[in-house]
Amino acid sequence: MKRDFLEALGLEKETVDKIMAENGADLEREKAKTTAAKADLADAQGKLSAAKTGRRPRSGSPKGCSSPTGGAWRTGTGPQRPTTP
Repeated sequence: MKRDFLEALGLEKETVDKIMAENGADLEREKAKTTAAKADLADAQGKLSAAKTGRRPRSGSPKGCSSPTGGAWRTGTGPQRPTTP
């Protein structure tokens, strides 16, 4: 908000000063919220990046294969198919 605009409306200097002070306080509150939101976003992006790098396939896994048994295909300890008589 510009002081000139308020003065052009015919408001007294005292009134303009009060309006400008309140507007400045509002702006500072919103800047603080924005700074906090940016910090939260950076933190979330860091956690996401860490989670993505921590989810690489295990060594020995076929490329692009994700085993629902958690890699039990290598050890033979996963669920077994029933044998037919």
